Amino acid sequence: MAQLQQRNPNLARSVLENDIDTFQRLLREQHQRKLILEHQNREDVQGRPSKRQHQESQEPSAYSQPVDYLPASQAVNNLHPAFANNDLLFADPFDVDAQRRIEEAIRQRNVDDNWEAAIEHNPEAFARVIMLFVDMEVNGFPLKAFVDSGAQSTIISMHCAERCGLLRLLDRRYVGVAKGVGQSAIVGRIHVAPLKIGSNYYPCSFTVLEHADIEFIFGLDMLRKHQCTIDLKENVLWIGGGEHAVPFLQEKDLPLHLHAEARVDDAPPSTDKTSIRECHCSLTTLDV
Repeated sequence: MAQLQQRNPNLARSVLENDIDTFQRLLREQHQRKLILEHQNREDVQGRPSKRQHQESQEPSAYSQPVDYLPASQAVNNLHPAFANNDLLFADPFDVDAQRRIEEAIRQRNVDDNWEAAIEHNPEAFARVIMLFVDMEVNGFPLKAFVDSGAQSTIISMHCAERCGLLRLLDRRYVGVAKGVGQSAIVGRIHVAPLKIGSNYYPCSFTVLEHADIEFIFGLDMLRKHQCTIDLKENVLWIGGGEHAVPFLQEKDLPLHLHAEARVDDAPPSTDKTSIRECHCSLTTLDV
């Protein structure tokens, strides 16, 4: 770097300041000077030095600085590893492929800077988020309920409804398809059943799905009906307009199949792993 600062202080300054625009411009100028010198050297060999002397007098700045790419190639490693490629460093800056590679190197540098800023200022973004589960009882059977304000309706899987003894109340006239990240068949609806949250009982209706990733989702319809508030500061779910509260479960309180990491890793290759659940945001029911 010291050698580069002596030979080409402007290029050295652009490397130290990470000024990619100036760095590219200086490389183009060096490339142009190199082409001019190569052309003049060929003329010298052909015995026409007078033309070079004439051009030197007309454009002294083009010949005032020595062309030395070795120090630049050494110092440019401090800018970004992508620029350490000699092919890219000495490529014609007007070449389309070289421009594309330079653009990609700049883009990757911006991505790396953004990642480093996130590590410093927003490290929580790289941690695994624990979803919101609470203990509930449906028809006297305990279960871990997933609280999801993004689900249009409260969902219960057919297997869970059978375990809770509710299939005898299933109204099969309400069939349809639940769509979200994926989709699942709606086999019917249970119009009302007792739901125990904390020490209190509330009437609740359920949409029954044939297959569901999570056996019970406490959706927006019941959250609104019972005036629930998701309090992330206190880590509780308030019910009845703030009259009662139940705590959200910690990761240690959840069975293994409900852990976000296990669910994503165990998903088959054909499924979308961007979500640990099937978000049933839209329900289409067909009355028969």
